[in-house]
Amino acid sequence: MIQGATRRRGDAAPTLIVAAIVVAIAAAALRGDVRDLGTAGSLSSVLALPIMVAIFYAARLLQRRMRRARTDAMRREDQRDRSHVVTTINLCRSLAIGAKRSEPGSPAAMSAMRDVAHYVGEASTTHGRLLTGQGLQIAERVHAAALNAIEAQSCAPADFSNIFHDLRRLDAEILDIDSDALVRLREQAAGAGDPGPE
Repeated sequence: MIQGATRRRGDAAPTLIVAAIVVAIAAAALRGDVRDLGTAGSLSSVLALPIMVAIFYAARLLQRRMRRARTDAMRREDQRDRSHVVTTINLCRSLAIGAKRSEPGSPAAMSAMRDVAHYVGEASTTHGRLLTGQGLQIAERVHAAALNAIEAQSCAPADFSNIFHDLRRLDAEILDIDSDALVRLREQAAGAGDPGPE
């Protein structure tokens, strides 16, 4: 609420400055202060500073709005990607349960492990920013365990249980969409093209 009111006051600043300039010019014209080119030039030089201030404010407002738009777009992208990561982990857990119930080394178990290795590897590589450091380590461990199961062509039920357990732990390592780390990343990315600091 306070932030919105402050933003509205900031947005109104250039308009107020321009209105004051127009009023000053109109008043000078009505009083007859501007009689020739010399007095018009003097008035223009006096009004140059507020005109420059108005241009500066307008440019800063445009810059802030563009940065907010970029940040909002990146937040929506993070939200979509986070949902994708959650869905991927849930799918991999189901695959691990299915592999645990299958015979070790069976085609079904190996297929499940191939899918787990693929999906977890892809999620951690593509959307690693959405995981904590611990989450990236867990994802790497799951990926490696699934690949080992495929290469050995067999995997004990205990190994499937470990993979399932790690996938459950991974849930808690997904960053909240408005976590400090993600907000900082979005702000850095949004401000990367700006000419200078706020």
